[in-house]
Amino acid sequence: MKRYYKYVTPIPLCRGYKYTSWGNPTGYNVEYRLNEWAKPKLSDSGLLVFDTLKTAKLFIIGLSVVKSLFLVDTEEPIDLPPCRAIFITNYRDIWKNSQEPHFFSLPWPEGTLAFRRVKLLEEISL
Repeated sequence: MKRYYKYVTPIPLCRGYKYTSWGNPTGYNVEYRLNEWAKPKLSDSGLLVFDTLKTAKLFIIGLSVVKSLFLVDTEEPIDLPPCRAIFITNYRDIWKNSQEPHFFSLPWPEGTLAFRRVKLLEEISL
């Protein structure tokens, strides 16, 4: 089985950590726990990962936020939307393949893939 890489934000707990996605509008962040399957909050969306360690490391260069990088298992690949929007009024619009690029759109970072289910396996040292 091919393994991929995912950035998450650590949230300290009394014992250990839980993790959350980042960059999503409030209410759409996904909670992750080590060795447990996570699913997106929107049934018609996906969870994003990077295809290689190299593309994951290239993405984080220049970002000043605290992130943890994990090796992950994935299930149920889905197609990425044609582009990612910077300013949107409806988060679901990103996942509609009919979305056309517009002024506030950007291409996905190199190596980005989407899946319906992601499991954090092992933290990778940056």
